[in-house]
Amino acid sequence: MSAVKIIFASLFLYVLMWMVAPLRIVYYPSTLSLILILSMFIAMFLGAASYGLAKDVNYKSHYLDERFILSVENKVFKIILLMALVGLLFRVIDKVLIRDILSYDSAVGRRDSETQASIFGVISAPLYSLLLTLPIFLRQVQGRLRRFLLFFLFFIPSMEVVFMGSRGLAVTSLFMFCIYFITMFRVRGRHLVIGVLFAVLFLCGSGLVFLERIESYGLEPLYSAYNSVYAFTLTPDSWASGVIGKNGLASFVFFIIVNFLQYFLHGILEFSYLIDHFGSFVYQDGAYTFRVLGKLFGSSADYVEMTPRAGIYTTFLGPLWVDFGVFSLVFCFLWGWGLAFSSNKVNAGLFQYLPLYAYMGAVAFFSPVVNLIQNALGVYVLSACIGTIFLFWLCGVLLRRRRIGQDFC
Repeated sequence: MSAVKIIFASLFLYVLMWMVAPLRIVYYPSTLSLILILSMFIAMFLGAASYGLAKDVNYKSHYLDERFILSVENKVFKIILLMALVGLLFRVIDKVLIRDILSYDSAVGRRDSETQASIFGVISAPLYSLLLTLPIFLRQVQGRLRRFLLFFLFFIPSMEVVFMGSRGLAVTSLFMFCIYFITMFRVRGRHLVIGVLFAVLFLCGSGLVFLERIESYGLEPLYSAYNSVYAFTLTPDSWASGVIGKNGLASFVFFIIVNFLQYFLHGILEFSYLIDHFGSFVYQDGAYTFRVLGKLFGSSADYVEMTPRAGIYTTFLGPLWVDFGVFSLVFCFLWGWGLAFSSNKVNAGLFQYLPLYAYMGAVAFFSPVVNLIQNALGVYVLSACIGTIFLFWLCGVLLRRRRIGQDFC
């Protein structure tokens, strides 16, 4: 799937969901906010289109021959797998031994245990994110069981965040997996059916996690639909609320659907609220979108006070607007350009760019909903994708020098 198609698919799906959603708008978006959201899509599209039909160096001619390519991949695979497993080990130490998340009966308790990070948690995050790059090394793994283990490792971060009562990183991982699969395999009809069933299961699973969260507070689903953070801008319409208010399977299904649609659609309305009430706030010059970097260096900034409302999504553009104002559209243009750049690299056979393309595609696809750079280990995942490209380059240079030295001798 090309960069332009991802951007158009995002806009199409978002508009389609608005057309069918059984929701009532509480806070109507301003004309300025709608113009800015449309400008975000246009900026990404122009960025992707501006890259054009640039030609890339062929993978084989760049790395000499197929044996050399496999040798580089093998070295990088071993390094990344080792680093990822170390990150996973540190993650287990942080979550299980230090925070003791298994002792909590609810997702709320597990989420509350993450208020303070340990040194193991800080070190694990960038290494742990390397798990999301593992599928590109599929041809380095022989046998169904080992390939299954590879994909199991890939989905561990998703399983963790769902267990913790969240879903941002799980959504990112699912989109990246789809890009991996479409790029590396021939998609057949049965794959589409399995994909749809998997999406439905994920929707039900995330809905159950959210239901468990509100029940731990002693709340009813209908009350939550009208009083959650999403309900500030969107609530169920009278028909949907009538169905949710009843007992039975239909009530459960409709609550999951309404909750998901509130989650998916509230961002643009919250962005409008941000724009309408941003007059007294100060631009943060990157400290808000990339706040995880500030935490790494011990920043004491109060991120809650940087925006009119906390704990909600404001689309891809929202956090960028808090940081850069109108210049955030330049960032969107560059993101579209980078998406097309990584796509062309993958099409040229440079599969070390595939994680970067998949991740940048996920960020662009969910841009009407959330800024995935700011959320869901975003900066760490982006760093892991770029780090993979660097390791390929470094191992290629070192192995090529060794080969030249052997030929000289």
